[in-house]
Amino acid sequence: MLFISKDRIDIIQPYAIIGAPDLIVEIISPDSVEQDRYVKRDQYEGAGVREYWMVDPANRSVEVLVIEREAYQLSSFAAQGESVVSTVVEGLKISLAEVMPDDKE
Repeated sequence: MLFISKDRIDIIQPYAIIGAPDLIVEIISPDSVEQDRYVKRDQYEGAGVREYWMVDPANRSVEVLVIEREAYQLSSFAAQGESVVSTVVEGLKISLAEVMPDDKE
């Protein structure tokens, strides 16, 4: 999933996005851990994606990385029972319990 703010909507062209999205959310699967955590992270960082969420369903957690001085830094980490908050999408706050319910519930 990706998000582009309305003041940057002009980067969306008929057949491509010309520029970096403001936010990308990646769901990590067992088959793509290395790809998502390292390869895509480096690509998104190099492209200037301001915020990158790595959603790990196996560990029921989300890491939020933000660009600071041209490199990703861990902004926040949320685990089951906590919420994740975007630094680039005003008002975006997601409860992990709502999107990744505990198997015991």
